[in-house]
Order: sequence, then C-alpha cells, then structure tokens
Amino acid sequence: MPEDLLSVIELYFMAYDFQVLDLMQRCENELINKISAQNVTDILIKLHPHLKRPSKHANVVEDAELLQI
Repeated sequence: MPEDLLSVIELYFMAYDFQVLDLMQRCENELINKISAQNVTDILIKLHPHLKRPSKHANVVEDAELLQI
C-alpha cells in the first residue's frame, strides 16, 4: 500500500475500474485509518473528479451490492 494518501486514492479508483474488490477494501481501510482534519480538504479535492463518474463495470458493482443484501 502506498504511503502517500493521494496515491491510495488513485489506486482505489484503478481497482474500482477493474473491479478488484479486495484491493478496493484495503484502500478504503487505509483511507479511514489515515484521514485527519489536516488532510481532509486534499482528499476531497482529489476525489471530486471521480464522484458520479461512470464505470465500465457498473453492472458488476450493482450485482455485487445486491448479493450483500
């Protein structure tokens, strides 16, 4: 896992694009553990372009979410 939090965010979205669910979970845990009042603005700025972006694998994500219910 990268030490740089912004690199973790990039890795998360690459994992999202390729639906590597285990890596996505690891990145999420890393973000949760490292988020602070000092870096939250940087994280939000980095995440903004990715919000509401379409995924090539949207149906896979929706199917995976249905299985968790």
